[in-house]
Amino acid sequence: MKDSIKKIIIFLIILIAAVTVVLYFFPQLWLVPMLKLRFSPYKNPSVYALPISREVIASTVDLTGFDSVSYFGINFRSPWRNMREKNLSSNSVLLEFGNGNTVFLFSNKDQPTMLDALLGDDPKKAEQIRSMFGPEAIKTNYALQKLMLNTTPDDISIYQSKKEVVAKSILLILKPITVPWPTQVEPKIYNFITARKIKGFQYGDPWDGKVIIDFYNENDESGSMLINGLEITQNDIDFILATLELNYPPDTILNRR
Repeated sequence: MKDSIKKIIIFLIILIAAVTVVLYFFPQLWLVPMLKLRFSPYKNPSVYALPISREVIASTVDLTGFDSVSYFGINFRSPWRNMREKNLSSNSVLLEFGNGNTVFLFSNKDQPTMLDALLGDDPKKAEQIRSMFGPEAIKTNYALQKLMLNTTPDDISIYQSKKEVVAKSILLILKPITVPWPTQVEPKIYNFITARKIKGFQYGDPWDGKVIIDFYNENDESGSMLINGLEITQNDIDFILATLELNYPPDTILNRR
């Protein structure tokens, strides 16, 4: 009897050790099911949202008479009139227009980025991250954000390599933090590029009364704007995007003309 119990204990120890080794060297066996359970489409629908590509058509309207908005090196024309400046700080400003629409403009100059946080200060860790994601995927903040937004739980599988699963797991964990409305039933994300080579992402539709824009220039400098109002159309947003320019001054934090 004692020998039988001893054999069972030895067998259990060997089994636990074997399972531990397998899970350590093949984390995808537990990581993938855990992530799929955590990021279910019912609890986190935003993680399943994919960017829809759209082209911003350059405005053919005569820009004479439209207000020119310029803060922090971010410039655009407003489709609305009677602009009032409110709550100006070193890197953000709230603009209110006569029809009640507002634009909350953010400068990301000298702000920590997701890419900075991912690479960290340790060169060895940074090299591991580059190896994991590939050099092109983390070449710029825009490339990393685009890769993250195009990743869903459907893209991971226990049959993928450890490196691939870990990389996609990081992106999935970051994605609901980035998407502004993680609990929205059908969150909309649009990927755009303008004739002035400004590219980025639009979160939400104007008829919802709120849209967030993340935008980048060719140098990977970025900014954001939150557009609120009951009288917003996609044409209004495209008018802003089509005239949008971003060129941060090298030394000046605040620049308005």
